[in-house]
Amino acid sequence: MSRPIGLLIAAAGVAAGFIVLIQLGFIWHGDAAPPAIAAAFPFAAALFAVLALWGAAALFRNAGQAGTRRRAARALRRDADGWRREREALIARLEADPQLNAYAARMRAGESWNEDQIAYDRDPDAVTTCSHLAPIERAMRRQGIAVKLQQPGILHAQCVVDEAALDQRFALARPGWYGLVPAWDRSAEDPPAAVFRCDEHPATIFVVERGQAQPGVPAFPAQERAGAA
Repeated sequence: MSRPIGLLIAAAGVAAGFIVLIQLGFIWHGDAAPPAIAAAFPFAAALFAVLALWGAAALFRNAGQAGTRRRAARALRRDADGWRREREALIARLEADPQLNAYAARMRAGESWNEDQIAYDRDPDAVTTCSHLAPIERAMRRQGIAVKLQQPGILHAQCVVDEAALDQRFALARPGWYGLVPAWDRSAEDPPAAVFRCDEHPATIFVVERGQAQPGVPAFPAQERAGAA
């Protein structure tokens, strides 16, 4: 409800309440109310009763919504506390392992890692995408591009795509494809996302859209050196 309408309703309720109180006062003292008050009393009493019931219902509704918000806030705090405890437990396990403590340091620095992501990162031969995108995934990892697992079948690769070199080096055809897709995370003006995607399987490799690339981001596939086998 808009603020002006709410103010009008409140003013009508106050006016109706005054008329009801005045009429009741005359009745209490056994006197006759002025004709204008007496004539307005039935309507004022009905309006006052309706607004009183509406106000009581609004209070109960707001109280219920406030209770729901409080419960949701408590649930979020519990989830956040649980996430922090799990994160600290993982960091402690990583710090205790000389082969994994580098990941603990990266998490302390603000990076997000879980055990599946670490296992994928440590195995250079691991493949999580489908057969249509697996050659792209393997080539990226062999080229030394930072490829991070988001969840099974979905990766983020820190590279831009050289489409001319891609066409020369890979016979990529539907259902696997490379292109730009809308990425409206915040608004319709958000830049598109560059992806390798499969129409047949839930597999996606997100790469850096060229217009959003920072200096030094590598290109995939790398240009072959002259004379290379």
